[in-house]
Amino acid sequence: MNYRFTILLLFICGMLSAQKMTGSEVLAKSIEYHDPKGKWYKAKLKLSFEESRPNGSADTTLVQFKNRKNYFQMTQLRNGEAVVREVKNGNCAFEINKEEEISKQQQQTFQLNCPRTKMMHNYYSYLWGLPMKLQDEGTIIDPEVWEVEYEGIACYSFKATYQPKVGKDTWYFFVDKTNFRLVGYLFHHDKAKKDGEYITLEGEERFKKIRFPKTRKWYVSSSDKYLGTDKLLGKEEIK
Repeated sequence: MNYRFTILLLFICGMLSAQKMTGSEVLAKSIEYHDPKGKWYKAKLKLSFEESRPNGSADTTLVQFKNRKNYFQMTQLRNGEAVVREVKNGNCAFEINKEEEISKQQQQTFQLNCPRTKMMHNYYSYLWGLPMKLQDEGTIIDPEVWEVEYEGIACYSFKATYQPKVGKDTWYFFVDKTNFRLVGYLFHHDKAKKDGEYITLEGEERFKKIRFPKTRKWYVSSSDKYLGTDKLLGKEEIK
């Protein structure tokens, strides 16, 4: 067990505590750093990124967000096929190689169904919309703040849980004390089972005054096993 996870255990057990700010105040400062003009919830943008895994695989993913309209589109190359899934006005649509006529076998192979697509929408908008997404309805920010070191950076940390209809996981966020940049986070489903993952953020990309992480790396909390890296390749505005 390396130093990072040891420190996480310490703060989760309540051994490191800071009373200077509340969790909501730290969150507000972090949002001010990442989205000072409040652009995220109005954003219309396309992000491209590479998702690499320990086995050497590396997939390029394109996602489009029109957050005010709750629109989402995701394009990936799978087994040589260009697979597109979309959420528009609450409805789902799919394409493979620009063809809308899709066989049942293709639906099963690529998991082209509406619940899966809406889950992907929530997943990508949550990760790329942090810390702003912590303002969403149903999010509960714990008032307690801890002072910890995360990846060698002195941080404030706070906890977020969710109303049952929103989610069941418990999340901890780490914010640089000097400028309130989000530098990482961890989550678990059931603390007693020692499950969950932790994520480190490196670098920074700017788009329309929004600051996104350049690189996101994933690890298993209990063993520090490396799970993969998401690297932001490009960003552009869409109509």
